[in-house]
Amino acid sequence: MNAVAQAGATSVALLGKSWGGGEAVIFAAAHRSLVSKLVLVAPSLSVPEKIPEIATLPTLLFWARDDPVKAFDLAADFTSQLERCSFQPTDSGGHRVLPEYCPHIVAFMATLPGDVAS
Repeated sequence: MNAVAQAGATSVALLGKSWGGGEAVIFAAAHRSLVSKLVLVAPSLSVPEKIPEIATLPTLLFWARDDPVKAFDLAADFTSQLERCSFQPTDSGGHRVLPEYCPHIVAFMATLPGDVAS
């Protein structure tokens, strides 16, 4: 958090994939007033009880149905509990950040914190 304050920022948007996505959720839950948006790609979350703590946080979630690392069905844990979640499933792509995610991420980042881009 010191880095955020030193940069003069009052909020941050977090992006995380897999383990980093789980860590982003944990950080956002602990510092909810600091995190304005969350972008997750097949997050690996060791503490699923943290999801309700970020229920109102604008979140963009990507998950591939053919992900061999984190089963696609786990996306329901997020989509069912996050009130402001824009879910972008894809049929293929495995456990990677795909180039086609970029336009969605840019549009999401361009929205006001109260909006959720599709």
